[in-house]
Amino acid sequence: AVPTATNTPVPPTATSTATATNTPTATATNTAVPTATNTPVPPTATSTATATNTPTATATNTPTATATNTPTATATNTPQPTATGTSTPTPTATTGAGNATPTGTPTATSTPGAATVQWLKAPTAGQIFVTDGTQTFSFDEVLINQGDPNGLGGFSFDVRYDPTIWQQPSIDLTPAVVLFAGSGRLLNCSITIPANGIIHVACASTGAIGTGPIFSGSQVIAHVTLTPQDAVVEALRPNKENGVVSVVKDDQVTVTNSCGQPLNDGTIQPVPGQPECQGLPLPGVGPGGVLLGNPNGGQSVVTTRRLEADVTKDCEVNIADMQFEAGKFGLSAGSLLYNVFYDISSPLQRGDGEIDINDVQFAYGRFGSTCANPIPAQPPQPAP
Repeated sequence: AVPTATNTPVPPTATSTATATNTPTATATNTAVPTATNTPVPPTATSTATATNTPTATATNTPTATATNTPTATATNTPQPTATGTSTPTPTATTGAGNATPTGTPTATSTPGAATVQWLKAPTAGQIFVTDGTQTFSFDEVLINQGDPNGLGGFSFDVRYDPTIWQQPSIDLTPAVVLFAGSGRLLNCSITIPANGIIHVACASTGAIGTGPIFSGSQVIAHVTLTPQDAVVEALRPNKENGVVSVVKDDQVTVTNSCGQPLNDGTIQPVPGQPECQGLPLPGVGPGGVLLGNPNGGQSVVTTRRLEADVTKDCEVNIADMQFEAGKFGLSAGSLLYNVFYDISSPLQRGDGEIDINDVQFAYGRFGSTCANPIPAQPPQPAP
């Protein structure tokens, strides 16, 4: 072996120098592109291409002469011995400036075969039966399939609600704090109100790079509790098919790994040997880490109502409700004793203007009904 790797032309029969064919005039492949490795060599030397440019035999692969055999030589020898000077389309083939064929750019496609990252609310539909006390409805903010190998680092989301129906929601981030603590990270969160009916939540964590929660399936991030406005509760009557339907939804859900990059598969290293938490985006993750879509739109449809025929407002239809209703029998709109609250057999908000046998039977027929087990069933209503 020639220690100085002078790259002088030699006959094809030369033994020890036949492999040092990386002459400046042979091909233009030995440039500063880390993965452009195998230049044309004599046919007898192609089968042992991986053993020729060894670091102990020659010193040809210096940063100034050639950058062929880098520590990440993943694109060296294709299965065909004659396919010299090419590289396989793996994500590591995009290293080095000036590469004319950036085959593995992060924005091309998402990681094939990986589970889709999603953010949703659970449950996606529900209801509350109001009385004269304080009733609330709660749901969870859930993140599904965090597969970034460098761990979850932070997240943000907006909760959008109807302020005419709901008071300002209460948001409990304890589940996220516990989740991050399990990976050795400290979570710091802020909750702001950019506009009426919008709550913005943003959380970032501190800890070692490359650490953070990794999971398949779902993980609860936050608990959100809704309380109806007093005016809504007062306006609801225990009449047929009563209730107010409202959609509470998420917007601009963004997730990032421990390096501050959008969730990805971690396969790209801009500088070989120096991980920067980059790669192809995980399915469901768009530019900037914004999630592209969620089942049911990341929303929860909530029905706020009274138990039908519960005129005593205690979440139960019993003998007291039947007596109250019977005592109003015969009253109609225009009478000083008439109260639309007891005009319950009509689905109209204003009633039908008369408390008659229909209303009395409406209460009697629901004897034994409770908020936990309505008779007949009062399922949540679909989104308006």
